[in-house]
Amino acid sequence: MKIKILTLKFWKRAFGLEGYNSKNPEEENNSKFANQQIFSKTQPKKISEVKSLPLVEEKNEVESTIETKLQTIEKKESDNFAKELSMVTHAKKKDKSLVRSELNLEQNSVFTVSTYRQASREVFIKNSTGDMERKIIIGRTADGKETGILTTYHFKVYLALLDLWEKAGKPTNERIHFTILNILKRLGMTDSGSNYETTKLRLMNLSQIPITFIDSFYISEEESFSSLKPFQVLSYLDIYERRYNTRKGQIVRGYGEFRFHDNILSSLINNYSHPLRLDVITGFKRHRDLAILLYTYLDRQLAFRNKYEISLGRLFEYLDLGQKQIRYPAARKDKIEPILYEICGKELSTGILSHAEIVKTVGGKDYKLVHYPATYWTLL
Repeated sequence: MKIKILTLKFWKRAFGLEGYNSKNPEEENNSKFANQQIFSKTQPKKISEVKSLPLVEEKNEVESTIETKLQTIEKKESDNFAKELSMVTHAKKKDKSLVRSELNLEQNSVFTVSTYRQASREVFIKNSTGDMERKIIIGRTADGKETGILTTYHFKVYLALLDLWEKAGKPTNERIHFTILNILKRLGMTDSGSNYETTKLRLMNLSQIPITFIDSFYISEEESFSSLKPFQVLSYLDIYERRYNTRKGQIVRGYGEFRFHDNILSSLINNYSHPLRLDVITGFKRHRDLAILLYTYLDRQLAFRNKYEISLGRLFEYLDLGQKQIRYPAARKDKIEPILYEICGKELSTGILSHAEIVKTVGGKDYKLVHYPATYWTLL
């Protein structure tokens, strides 16, 4: 009788009909897993049995999903990085804009610093022998009325208009359409209300402030004439505005047309011009006035030579920076040193402003600015 009971318990245990405590835990798990597959239709699963299911397959599935998600994220990040890199390189290529500036306005110090106090200027240009040869009057009409001067801020707006003129195909008889917002973008300025008003005012000044060239205006390197009648940089300017009412306030959009004077157009067509980097000129933050004047001067001088030097007295006299600073050599040195530190390393139209320094002249009475080529410093 005992044998029959033992055999019945054995078969019950074999088919999972009775609790079975095996000394080997692996056999217990395998038997339970097999019995759950056999009696799944007749016997419901217990909570303990569900928790005791093997988690190896679930762990593998979770790891595989995590790996796929990480791969997709890395792919998206790499794609975004490639897009950003291409955008940055494209922006760098796009920002390197060359504008050909008219030489009569650029090299004769028509534009000066914004701290100039007088309402008109007279620029005297000497020849190589030191005799007075040419004269330019800025901001004075034929009847002697003073209208103001042209500063480096006007110079930047003038370069932006030149860029628009070149992009339009360099027309001579047509007017160029523009928007003030487009000019602000080219100058790297925000579209705030103050920037809008100042840019509009400078555009009007370019069409109102007269310039008189006496034996000093060149159409080409061989041909020149004397203009006793004053003329403006812009012979035509028309600005009209549209105002939009929004919840935040009123928005003003300025549109217009402009045309350069015939004298300026004739010298530009005859290639009496010099290329300038508009992105470098608009990128100066500190010492903007003097940095622009010194940068454009060195860009012209280093276009056909590597090494160049000039005394600070002659440099201040050429740039028309005032008699008080020209009188004392130490004051000239203190004024030029921070500006020279800012413009060194900038790209020119023909290369890089590699290295420049201020040293004493041979006699020791004055200082001079010396620019060395890049190969000079690599050989040292």
